[in-house]
Amino acid sequence: RAVTIPLQQAGGLYKGTLKTADSTRAVFFAFSKDDKNDNNNDHGYYTLLQDKSGKPVVGAQAAVAEAFNGLGNFLFGLARNTDKAAELNKKEFENPIAREKLLQPYLFFLMQSKDEAAKEQLKTELARYAEKKDLSEENLYLVKNMYERTLKDPEKAKALMATMKERFPNGGWKRDEVMTAFR
Repeated sequence: RAVTIPLQQAGGLYKGTLKTADSTRAVFFAFSKDDKNDNNNDHGYYTLLQDKSGKPVVGAQAAVAEAFNGLGNFLFGLARNTDKAAELNKKEFENPIAREKLLQPYLFFLMQSKDEAAKEQLKTELARYAEKKDLSEENLYLVKNMYERTLKDPEKAKALMATMKERFPNGGWKRDEVMTAFR
């Protein structure tokens, strides 16, 4: 969400205060006056929120990576920097908790990686998640779609769709089937 932060000049510095929500992971700052904007020469101004030990909270680096992957262009006029995004995502997903909590960004990071080891890791992770009995419908749908579209494995995708229909008989897949038939 975007908010305006009133700044007060104190000496040669401008100061302002911002309250964040529990769900906030990172904060970007955009400076503008009239038609002039400052985005730090396409590097942006941002801060990662940190836990009590001083480490970035889970999702902070992934949030900033998303900005450098293209969302920041729309929001702040940042130039896309996929190398910076990959670097931030790599740091984020070194943490196993982040890989679990941020499944979609994690799998997309592996999918978009230029590293062949990451492509193999994607296959391993998809197989692991496909076997999970407690996977949410949303995440099961994600895994099914990645088998179908990324790995081009229609048989595995079909099997996962059958699992989804069995586990979630009134799930969102029903709406999708109706919409597809309508189109």
